[in-house]
Amino acid sequence: MNELMWLIPALFAAACAGCGIGAVALRAFYVTVPPNKALVRIGSQVKVVRNSGTLVLPLLHRTKAVNLEAFSVPFYINDAITGDRLKVSADGSILVQVGRDDLDVLRAAESFPDSDVDLSSYTSRTLSTLIDDAFRTACIRYTYIELVTRRQEVSDDIRDLMDDEFAKLGLRVLSMSVSQLVQIGTWEI
Repeated sequence: MNELMWLIPALFAAACAGCGIGAVALRAFYVTVPPNKALVRIGSQVKVVRNSGTLVLPLLHRTKAVNLEAFSVPFYINDAITGDRLKVSADGSILVQVGRDDLDVLRAAESFPDSDVDLSSYTSRTLSTLIDDAFRTACIRYTYIELVTRRQEVSDDIRDLMDDEFAKLGLRVLSMSVSQLVQIGTWEI
């Protein structure tokens, strides 16, 4: 019996070492998500993680980080036609953010091709085209005087036109402002 007494501490030491190695390995594969970010884990299941962490196994999962902070998209539009056939140019900015629910985060992750979605540094032709189309559509509904005197109404109209298209990208428009609106000529048929 005394001959086997050395075996008990050895087994205990081996079990402790195994648990320690397992804990280190588990910690190496556990990814925590910082505030104002989301992590999309793609593998056997798609999972959106916010304000917590998840286990990411490199052979089974891919990940994509999505920045949830609001960002500003500047715009400049030239040669828009008003309802009274005047050409105008405008510039301003739109405040945009990834939507609140998991589906919006997934849409944003799919819509933007970079490995991690940090939209604050991402200028997209898609976003510029959507803004341009919405501005031109709203512009034709108003005369130049109405565009100048009813800026908030015009901004709301443009925002409404963009909402559905931006939602398809997982984004929502928080606010819009037109900082400059200038008549540059008349439209000739």
